Amino acid sequence: MRLVPVDTYLNFGNGKKRPADEGNGTFKVFGSNGVIGHCDEFNNPAGTIIIGRVGSYCGSVHYSPRQCWVTDNAIKGTAKTGADARYCYYLLLTRDLHSLRGGSGQPLINQTSLKSLEVPERSLSDQRAIAHILGTLDDKIELNQKMNQTLEEIAKAIFKSWFVDFDPVRAKTEGRPTGLPPEISDLFPGELVDSEIGEIPKGWGVFKVKDEAIRLKVGKLYSNKTVEEEGSIPVLGSGPIDFPGMA
Repeated sequence: MRLVPVDTYLNFGNGKKRPADEGNGTFKVFGSNGVIGHCDEFNNPAGTIIIGRVGSYCGSVHYSPRQCWVTDNAIKGTAKTGADARYCYYLLLTRDLHSLRGGSGQPLINQTSLKSLEVPERSLSDQRAIAHILGTLDDKIELNQKMNQTLEEIAKAIFKSWFVDFDPVRAKTEGRPTGLPPEISDLFPGELVDSEIGEIPKGWGVFKVKDEAIRLKVGKLYSNKTVEEEGSIPVLGSGPIDFPGMA
């Protein structure tokens, strides 16, 4: 396959100083390492590629499917006629742009070094096909990440409601339904009592983690025999809590 200069497909240019009205606007502001804020104006069209220009993140590659602002810490790349912007983004991701860094002090990449790159020559139809396949995968990954984030926020909210605010217990105390399935609702007491940290469900206690768990020391491992002898006391390490005897 014939190789051509990367600027066969892309126009390069330096970004501009961050806008003075930067705040919580509609448009993302890109710096050397991706999004650094939002503003009310843009200086680049949808489909802009952002390459970190200076600092430890120079050579990093980002893509904005919407209009955006690119700061002077980055180089912007826009697709020429006959080129697909998203394909060019994936193409640059396959190149080690960090190796193009120069400068005796702070590392930097300039447009001249970028233009020295040679890439495979491909038709616009091939570019679009490749971009569609990779873009679909990226979109799916992003969707899954958002779903995971949403589920994590839901889990945090449930934990706070049940074990910090004691909402099910308060509902029972006030004669209100807990809104939970009976088998879960029945696990919560129907009364709050005073404790050294404030009100807690009746029958619950206050203790320090160090009094209820084996503390792991650097350089010391607990054998299976030790764990078995300790019964149901959890072993705390850098990973998840391991309760002996539980699957």
